[in-house]
Parts: sequence; C-alpha cells; structure tokens
Amino acid sequence: MENILVIEDSQSISAMIKNALERIDFSVVLCPDFKTAKESLSENQFFAAVVDMELPDSYWEKTADLVNQYNVPIIIYSAGEYNTAIRKRVLTKNILDFIQKKDEKSLNLLVRTIDRLRRNSHMTVLVADDSRTALSQAKFILEQAKFKVLTAADGLIALNLLEKNRHISIVITDYEMPHLNGFELVKKIREEFDSNSMAIIAVSHPSTSASTSKFL
Repeated sequence: MENILVIEDSQSISAMIKNALERIDFSVVLCPDFKTAKESLSENQFFAAVVDMELPDSYWEKTADLVNQYNVPIIIYSAGEYNTAIRKRVLTKNILDFIQKKDEKSLNLLVRTIDRLRRNSHMTVLVADDSRTALSQAKFILEQAKFKVLTAADGLIALNLLEKNRHISIVITDYEMPHLNGFELVKKIREEFDSNSMAIIAVSHPSTSASTSKFL
C-alpha cells in the first residue's frame, strides 16, 4: 500500500483527506507542520505529498524544497488563488499539480489526481526525440507523474524498443529525427498497434506546421 504524506495544519481538512484516500487503499501520514514532515520524510518512503501553502512554522517554498529532496511528487492543496505570481513560483519547485481548496469537489479532484498517479505507475511511455535536452526534460516530467519511461534518439531505436517492450502504452514522438522520422514511425506503429492498445502523441516545432496534418 502506497504512503501519502499530507502536510496540513488544519485537523479537520487533514481528517477529510485521510478518510478519502484510505477509502481507495492509500496509507496516509498526517503532518501538521514542517518539523513533523521533515521527520516523517526521513523515516518513510512516500508515493506523493499533499502540501498546504500556509504552515505555522514554514513558508511553502521551503516545504516544497524539503519534499523535492526525496523525489516525492508534490500536489499543492491550498485555499489561495492560483494567480500569475503563484504560478511563476510554483514552476520553480517541481510541483506536479495545484488544486484550490474550496469544497467537496476540490477534495474529490485531489483524490482523483492521486489515484491517477497510481494508474500511471503501471504504464510505460516511450519518448522518441533526437534532442538529448528534450528527452531529458520529457523523462523528468513523466517520471514525476509516476510513469515508467523509455527513451529513443531516433525512430529505428524506438521501433526496436517497441519490439522488446510490448507493454508500452503511450508513444510520444518528435517529427524530425534521423534514420526514421516521426511520421514514418507512426505509420509503422499503426500497422501493428491500433489506438485502443497504444496511444500516440506527436510533437513538432511550430515552423513545421505541415507535419501536423500528416500525423493526423
């Protein structure tokens, strides 16, 4: 059973989150402040963390930095509004999601988000791109969302990986690649895998807009 860390100083909100997550078979550790969270992170492994923005002994960026040290995906659950200023700060802290704490619908969204992470953990994504930077960025983002990730520097390598890993659920491919471009890769994938067994997401530079219609 996966552990979820909830860093929230409101006992009533913590209890509601705990009850909702335990109903879908997560184990929940409640921490009312930064100090307790620090102790819990050093003693346990966590699948994900729910972090309130206002704690009695810490500002949320410091809490996020702490959780980031343990490579635990963070979901901010806060009463504050997600405005432009907050968005810029959130983007620097490897935050997986931001959910505004308002009502029961917000709590349901939080639970669905964490449950989706669990489903993601059973899925493998193949990313095909000849850019090392793009591959590295995509791998980091997808692994934060709990996907298993394979990478390929061109279409031929991608096809080889697909042959050896029949359980791949999603392919994300660039258009311009050596040896076998993204369009040809998609054609070969669709000869063997239909859209029900494998999803494909194609990406391309804005300057190659014609490739969009080809992919479709």
